[in-house]
Amino acid sequence: MSTELIKLDYPPIIEAIVDIDCDMPPGFEAGTEIARAQELFGKDYPLVKKRYLHSQEFEGKVGESPKLKSADVTIQSLLFQKKEEDQLIQIRQNGFSFNRLTPYTSLDDYLPEIERVWLIFAEHFSPLLVRRVGLRYINRIALPLENGKIELDDYLKSGPKLPTDSHLQFAGFMHQQQLIEQETGNVANVVLTTQPTENEKLPLIFDIGTTNENSFEPSNWEQVKISIESLRKLKNHIFFDSLTEKCRCLFQ
Repeated sequence: MSTELIKLDYPPIIEAIVDIDCDMPPGFEAGTEIARAQELFGKDYPLVKKRYLHSQEFEGKVGESPKLKSADVTIQSLLFQKKEEDQLIQIRQNGFSFNRLTPYTSLDDYLPEIERVWLIFAEHFSPLLVRRVGLRYINRIALPLENGKIELDDYLKSGPKLPTDSHLQFAGFMHQQQLIEQETGNVANVVLTTQPTENEKLPLIFDIGTTNENSFEPSNWEQVKISIESLRKLKNHIFFDSLTEKCRCLFQ
């Protein structure tokens, strides 16, 4: 069965992010564009936040403690969020992002809005070239414990393994892989990690980030959409083929 056709009743997605990285015009500073961005997006995304980048430079000689030479704080991105706080857009120093938080339905439901806000961004902020498209899904899966224990192989087809015939058991883990899809050149960064147990369940964070580097004109929405769909297909393949049927039943 094609994973593209599987629809989950209760998707474990806590955040989905579309990143469109661009070459911006010389002199572009996200931090100076608050007023114009509010005029363009404020009606639908009235809550405004700023994300800062802190940088420090040290100098020193061998055998001496390093001394702070300079420190700088700049606005890296402007975040515009809906009143419901379940959706936001970002005007970043190197591009644009769309974030959807829980509750999440389907990417198909959000693509028209992604197209609308992206084309407004492209028209008014004049990115020179799209360099990279990224699609990232952060899932939180609550795995049930039995007598305080869990057999991970019941839920994961691939993941961390204990030594054979070991008397050990996991207290927690972080498992990371970087993959490349040879046919498309798409790259995936996959992270599996645990959170502290709660209510007799082990929360598992399944973070799948996929990227495509392929330069094209910012006004070419069809190419943006093609890149997103290609990344979505890869993400679905990794997600569904990494989980057992028993695990997938948790979302139905």
